[in-house]
Amino acid sequence: MQFVRHLTQKNSAFRIGLGLAGTGKTSRAVKACVEAWQRRGYRVLIAAPTGQAARVVGNEISLQGETLTKFLGDFKFPLSAALIHHGWQFISCRPR
Repeated sequence: MQFVRHLTQKNSAFRIGLGLAGTGKTSRAVKACVEAWQRRGYRVLIAAPTGQAARVVGNEISLQGETLTKFLGDFKFPLSAALIHHGWQFISCRPR
């Protein structure tokens, strides 16, 4: 409960929650926070360090998850830079 309070009762638009794997961060705490924020009319965006983590979190709480790189990078750079960056990531991660 303290984790949920920390995430929902602060006066900042950006919140970070850290915890060990398997402690219920996503399945219980973050899900409760997202539901509370949505009931109050907030738009909730999900970002995670890796694509796999973004998919897991997004699927768990029924929202589209993005990587931190994509989420933050797309706001800082022009569209052309974002397209080049993500295109390069796509090419470099393909199976060989």
